[in-house]
Formats: sequence, C-alpha cells, structure tokens
Amino acid sequence: MENERYFVYKYDFLSKRWLILDNGFQAKKIRFDRLGNHYFLTPNNCVLDSQKVEILCGVSDFEVTIEKVIIGISDGSGRCPTDDVDGEPRLNATTGYS
Repeated sequence: MENERYFVYKYDFLSKRWLILDNGFQAKKIRFDRLGNHYFLTPNNCVLDSQKVEILCGVSDFEVTIEKVIIGISDGSGRCPTDDVDGEPRLNATTGYS
C-alpha cells in the first residue's frame, strides 16, 4: 500500500465533474468546523489548517469544535499528547490552536 495516493476533489457545477483540487497535495480526510473552515489529515497523520499549516501530528482521526479545539484519536506513534480513559470523561484540549 506504499503507492496509495490521496486527493482532495471539488465539484465543478458547470462541467458537472469532480476535479482534483491540487495534484501536489494529498489528504486522507477533510473535516469542517461549524464555521465552514476546513482541516486536512495528511497521509502521515498530521492535521493541517485550510492554509496547509501543520497544527498537530500523531492522530488517525479528528474533529474540530466551534472553538477550534482539535479532538483526535492517537495513532499510537507518540507524536501527540494523549489522555488515558481512567474514569469520568473530561475535555482535554491537546493543541491550544486558536
């Protein structure tokens, strides 16, 4: 699976076709916050903002709150802080991104 490639597509309403947004950029997942800002998960498990600036690495999936707090699932690489589930659920903002 080393040859896997991930692309972000956009729909062109005039041609009624899906087009690759950027041939040189790869993203496994894209997430949107409630304000419509988009965030990407790269093939090496880093979260990027809409300007493609790296925010956090070491997550296999994530969500972004309206307060721009990233809540992620650790990929086990040790590249991001983790929180052990040891009782009551609690909010732990791991990025400080604002």
